[in-house]
Amino acid sequence: MWVKKKEFNDMKIKIDALVDPMTARGSSTDKTTRLIGNYKFKTNQQNLGMYIANGFVQNIVDQPAEDATREWIEVSAVYEDVENQEIQEMVEDRIKELGIQEQIKNLIRYARLYSKGSFLYYGITAHQIQQGSILALPMPKAIKAIEFINVIDNPDKVIIQNLNKNNPTERDYNQMRFTIAGQEIHPSRLTWLVNSLIPSLETGLSIVQIINDAIVAQDSALWSTNSILMAMAVRIFKSDAIANLNITQKAELLAKIKHLMDTQSVFSLMQDESFEMLTFKIEGMKELFDFIFDNLAGLSRIPKLILLGKAHGVVTAGEFDTINYYAQIAKFQENDIRPIIEKIIDLIVREERGEIWKAVNGDIENLKVEFEFNSLWKLDPISQADVDLKNSQRDQIEITLGKSSPEELRDIDSRYKGLEPFVMDRNFPPDLEEPEIVEPDDEDEPDVPIEKEVDEE
Repeated sequence: MWVKKKEFNDMKIKIDALVDPMTARGSSTDKTTRLIGNYKFKTNQQNLGMYIANGFVQNIVDQPAEDATREWIEVSAVYEDVENQEIQEMVEDRIKELGIQEQIKNLIRYARLYSKGSFLYYGITAHQIQQGSILALPMPKAIKAIEFINVIDNPDKVIIQNLNKNNPTERDYNQMRFTIAGQEIHPSRLTWLVNSLIPSLETGLSIVQIINDAIVAQDSALWSTNSILMAMAVRIFKSDAIANLNITQKAELLAKIKHLMDTQSVFSLMQDESFEMLTFKIEGMKELFDFIFDNLAGLSRIPKLILLGKAHGVVTAGEFDTINYYAQIAKFQENDIRPIIEKIIDLIVREERGEIWKAVNGDIENLKVEFEFNSLWKLDPISQADVDLKNSQRDQIEITLGKSSPEELRDIDSRYKGLEPFVMDRNFPPDLEEPEIVEPDDEDEPDVPIEKEVDEE
């Protein structure tokens, strides 16, 4: 008789826990120890259907994408060690022309929606035609122009293949090969953004799949609450005359009674007839929904206030969950979005047909273009005024104690950036010297009449 050899992964033993023979806790019959993860990925259509059907799924998918691109970036350009405002405006205009802000927002949305993530494809013109087999080669350094940048909204259009899943000692370990419409595409021509990548499975995790249980609970609670609201007030009409009516007549009579009550009218009843209304009071509904939304906020990493539509970008004092959320968005910007924008700006600078290339006569080596993300949030006016007041009181104390001078405190205050340097004497501009006072010589002194002393005698 042939017996399959038992592999180590098939062993169902646990030797690092306690077992209670009286309650079966920790044994093979314990339900909690028999639970395993559901190793199943939802299809793109299933995730898309959940996204379309539920408003909170839309908020969870869209909100981080909107927050990461809402305030956008501040570009700076330095050419030959001198800040150049004209080139800065050229870069900003080219970014707007290509629609980069909207493209990146959609890139983040689709990456959160689909397990395989989303892609940016860079369409360029170069000295060679960029079609066919040449797309499998790296993007050339010398390019004529950026023709377009497309967001691939359906990741199934891109076939992903892991070149080496098993041997981490080789260079191509967990390196991916991308194919579009049967043509291999070099990674330099694509930007792949994926959430929680699992290289061995050649896919990531969709946010929709992560929050699935909480969304099902929320949707079920909403449907149940709607049913409860419809049954919270029931009208009961008692009359012997109803027994002699058929089904159609009964329906018409009850409809008329309902209409009379809805329009605040009155009607008369016989002595043996009665009309009553039963109402129900449901306890614990708020706690139930709080529990559901706490789970939803925890799984999505989005504070409950933002999920429920609180004003974005404005934070009151003490909202540490909201501040932490914006800190996560800022980290995502630096780690994932910055390389994408840097690559796009590098392509813009290298456009030989572009205005920037002509402005520097091709001397892009001495051109440095950088950017910073604008702040994602600000304090509400009342909290900001309170902070400014306390900072002013601190500055006053430091000046009084001699720890700092007014000039030093003014320099570190962001509100006074761009203003002239602080001077104590306001009568003279800081770039002018105080005029020197010249005393006249003795020869130049005018004659002053001397009064004669008069003898009183």
